[in-house]
Amino acid sequence: MTSRRHLIAGEVLCVARGGATAGVRRTLNLIEGANIALAVSDNPAQDRIDVTVSATSGALTEAAIEAALSHVAFDDATMLLSGASGQLKVDGVKVVGAQQASIPNATTATAVATLNTVLAALRSHGLIGPAAS
Repeated sequence: MTSRRHLIAGEVLCVARGGATAGVRRTLNLIEGANIALAVSDNPAQDRIDVTVSATSGALTEAAIEAALSHVAFDDATMLLSGASGQLKVDGVKVVGAQQASIPNATTATAVATLNTVLAALRSHGLIGPAAS
């Protein structure tokens, strides 16, 4: 079992990031988050404790981001989607798909039918959920 010594009154712990002081406190608490691993090792030669933070499986990496964006291109302010689906999904739910046929302007006589056509188009694109029952 490792012996542990508490800081005595007046003593502080200097916390550094990349060799530069980040803060001075009596206690340092390291917390692992989702997909984050901490490696903590005593470095007596440098009179410090070294902490390495790394991403574990499931975390975003440059390669994962590039793969996810392989069918997306940007041309000025326009996002171009390519690939078989031609869809934009958020959390696996389609929110934008291919352009559908135009919807004629409503008149007093066709307002309900036109509104239902607009709602159907929004549902088809995934911008709104299915009709409420």
